[in-house]
Amino acid sequence: RCRQTHPSCQKGTSDSVFTPTRLVGITGSQSELIVLRDKPVGPYAVLSHCWGSVQPFTLNRGTLSELRNGVAVTRLSKTFQDAITVITKFGIQLIWIDSLCICQDDENDWAVEASRMRDVYRNSAICIAATAAKDGNMGLFFERDTRGFTSIKMDLSWPNALQTLKDDPEVAPMGNYWVGGQETSGHAEIDNSPLNKRSWVAQERFLAPRIMHFTRESLYYECQELLTHESSPDGLLERPSTSQLKGLVCRYQNILSNSSSSSQKDSNPALFLPQIRRA
Repeated sequence: RCRQTHPSCQKGTSDSVFTPTRLVGITGSQSELIVLRDKPVGPYAVLSHCWGSVQPFTLNRGTLSELRNGVAVTRLSKTFQDAITVITKFGIQLIWIDSLCICQDDENDWAVEASRMRDVYRNSAICIAATAAKDGNMGLFFERDTRGFTSIKMDLSWPNALQTLKDDPEVAPMGNYWVGGQETSGHAEIDNSPLNKRSWVAQERFLAPRIMHFTRESLYYECQELLTHESSPDGLLERPSTSQLKGLVCRYQNILSNSSSSSQKDSNPALFLPQIRRA
C-alpha cells in the first residue's frame, strides 16, 4: 500500500540494482536456520537495534565458515530471533544485521561496509526497529494490556458551533472515525526510546524507506508520508498535549494582536482546533 498510494514513498523508492555484500538468509522447513549469503538477490529487511551489554553471535574470522554452512536460529539473541519471525510473516527471506553481515574482527571489512550502510538502509524493503530494547535479550515483543488502545468505529457529527466549517472537508471532515482509548504520542514514545538515544541510529531511521517501530506498549509504522499506530492504520489521531494547547493559545493571541491595527477580528477561532483524519 505504501508503495502504491504514497507519492513521496514512490519517489523515494530506489531503482538501483544495489545489493549488499552479505545478507542473512532464512532457510529450513520451519525457518530454523540462517545462512550467510554473498551477493544475494531479492528484497531484504534491515534491523535497527541496540547491542547494549549483551554480546550477540557475530560474524568474525572464526565463525565465517560456520555461518556460510548454516547456524540454528536459536543461537541468536532474542531480538534477532524476533526480527526473523516478523520478516518471514511478510514473506521476506533475507535480512541485513550489522553484527552478522560485517566481519567484526576485520578493520578493512568494517570500513568498507560502514561506507555502504547508507545504500544498505536506503534500498531495504523495510526496517525492523527494536525501539524499546536496550539490548539483544529484550526482543521486540512485550507483555501489555491491549484494552487501552482497542479502537471502536464512531460516526461523528460537528456541534452547531462548528457548523460553519462543514463545507471545508480539509478542516472539518464528516463521517466515520476510528477512535482509540489510549492517549498516543507516537513521536515521543519513539524518540525517547532506548534505541533512538543512540546517535548512530539517526541515519538508519532517516534512510530507511519504511520502519516498523516495536515499542514497549505499541507497534508503529513510519514511512516518508505518515506515522501510523496499530489502532490507527490510516494515521495517528493524537490527543493534543498541554504544551500544544498552550502553543495554540499563544498563536491565537498573537494573531488577534497583530490584526487589531487593521480592525480585523478573527470570528472563527475553531480554525485552530487540531484537525483529525478521516478513517
